[in-house]
Amino acid sequence: MPLSSWNRVSWVLCWLLATVATASPASGSDTRTIEGVVVASTGPVANLEVRATHEDQSRAARTDARGHFVFRGLASEWWTLTASRGEDVAERSVAVVTEDERDVVVELGPPRVLKGLVRGADGAPLAGVQVKAGVYGVNAFGDTHEARTGADGRFELPMTGFSPVAVALEAPAHLPWRTVHEPASGVLEVTLRRSESLRGAIVDSEGRPVPRVGVHLKRYGQPGYPMSCVGAPAMSTRTDDRGRFAVTDLEPGRYTFLLDAREHHTLSGEVVVPGEEVRWVLPAGVDVTVRITAPKEAAVKHEFVRLAGPVDQPGVRPYGRKLRPAEQASVTFTNVVAGRYTLTLERLGDEEELYLKQRIDVGGQSATLDINPPRPFSLEGSLSDARGRPLRGHVLVDQSSPDDKNPGPPFWLSRQVPPGKFTLPHLPAGTLRIRASSKGYEDQTRSIELPLQAPLRFTLKRAPKVPEATSKARAMKTRLLTGKVETPDGRGLSGAELLCRETGDHSYNGERLCVGWVLPDGSIYLRTAPAEAFDLEVEHPDWPNTRRHVPKGATSVRIQVTPGLTLRGTVKDTRGRNLEAGQVHVEMNGAWHVGPIHPDGTYVLQVPPGQGTIKLFNTRSEAQPFSGTGGQSVQQDLVALELY
Repeated sequence: MPLSSWNRVSWVLCWLLATVATASPASGSDTRTIEGVVVASTGPVANLEVRATHEDQSRAARTDARGHFVFRGLASEWWTLTASRGEDVAERSVAVVTEDERDVVVELGPPRVLKGLVRGADGAPLAGVQVKAGVYGVNAFGDTHEARTGADGRFELPMTGFSPVAVALEAPAHLPWRTVHEPASGVLEVTLRRSESLRGAIVDSEGRPVPRVGVHLKRYGQPGYPMSCVGAPAMSTRTDDRGRFAVTDLEPGRYTFLLDAREHHTLSGEVVVPGEEVRWVLPAGVDVTVRITAPKEAAVKHEFVRLAGPVDQPGVRPYGRKLRPAEQASVTFTNVVAGRYTLTLERLGDEEELYLKQRIDVGGQSATLDINPPRPFSLEGSLSDARGRPLRGHVLVDQSSPDDKNPGPPFWLSRQVPPGKFTLPHLPAGTLRIRASSKGYEDQTRSIELPLQAPLRFTLKRAPKVPEATSKARAMKTRLLTGKVETPDGRGLSGAELLCRETGDHSYNGERLCVGWVLPDGSIYLRTAPAEAFDLEVEHPDWPNTRRHVPKGATSVRIQVTPGLTLRGTVKDTRGRNLEAGQVHVEMNGAWHVGPIHPDGTYVLQVPPGQGTIKLFNTRSEAQPFSGTGGQSVQQDLVALELY
């Protein structure tokens, strides 16, 4: 069984680790609730006793006709839930350290043992491999079973439940390995591949080692570099005092690297792993000293100068550096390579925020320049309500950028203004947009050209009272929704995710009104489904996303997934080389579908029948049209036009 949902499992596990590591017990001792459903291979189990135990504490509850149970007043701890019926048993550990758990699924089935044999790349048994396993489909690693392989490379993990098991293997100097396995199918035999490493040195243009350089890698084609919720990101390190580095636990393939050196310009490029040690030379540049001569109109708590670029140079990665001015009101950027840059002064205070931006050209020699673009005008104005009473408020001024390749306004000012009249000195020429606001009043925006012949007067209207956020109010009104998700031949479909969405909202990142999983027999049990009408979306790695409208008042829904249109193809760069990571993005009638690019440069994505367009996600490419019917396969190759 493919494990296309592994990314979802991974970020849930990351969140769980961070939560458990930082959580502290609640102040009250009996304040938590565990609520859920007991399910067997035939469906929810009614009238079954479920016990919750923690150390010497024990509580009992009984399932209702829908298999539902609830424990209230539990201590904020880890609890073990158990149940039995004849030879069938169930066991599940649940943490209620920081919050209640209200969507717990407990599987009832005959005892079983997950058995495995792990070998190394040379075929010899591999000892000490860490094995983690959990029931696949419903928070697979919220309740983890763990073991290590013995000297013979074998392991055994007693488990309950009847669904397939998600398995993760990790061993030093080997690549992690993940799959979904059915224990009843026999011994899980795995051969782990050895991991590779990238080693080398980083020097400046004169051959001197550069310490503390950030070295970041990503698979070729991946839009962004890895991030981490805990600790250093994957595939990242820093050079030591000798300018040397090593990035370990890599898969063979092509990578994009980025060198982040505080006193040098960034360097990026490509590298193939495995390979010889690398020696990367940071580019030589000149010193650019920036004097801050712009006048200050208000108290400044924080002041920075940012240099970003070079821009408008194909194939060169723009880079930003930010420095805090010294006492002499200047900063010096070292090793700046030739090109055009954007220079920005940032001033932050309690009453005012100011951003001044200007373009500069850097040549082959060091330079000293001032950051003080012309601001010859001032503006007088006033802020009052409809009855002429002075208002205390806020004024935001920005200027449209004349350069589409230079995002953000060249001038941006945010200032708190006293009641009544105000003065804004040192404003630039050109079209300015001014927005005035005051608490309890509607904002008002004007576009002006300076100089003005008379003061600018803002008369604000009272804002209507806004009820509490509709999404929050709606979340408080829920219902229990049951039903079934089936394949075309009537079999229950397990391993699918359920998303409750606003009616007609097909956006990829739209609001999720509720989230759940289809139970192992294909049953739906959504305890917190919205009381109002909504769309229920079914996501499964082997079937196209399916939506059904659930009207207000409905308590049950039956959804049958349909054969989808299979999109497949290769993804290459402009030089004909395969991308080894990234995502493809499909849009059909306003709905989004996203799928991964595999290390061999191919993708396969199931979408509903019909027509749409496909392109690369967060990578510049031409959108390609397609169309097809259910069960059909369509080849659509893609080209990445620009990669960083």
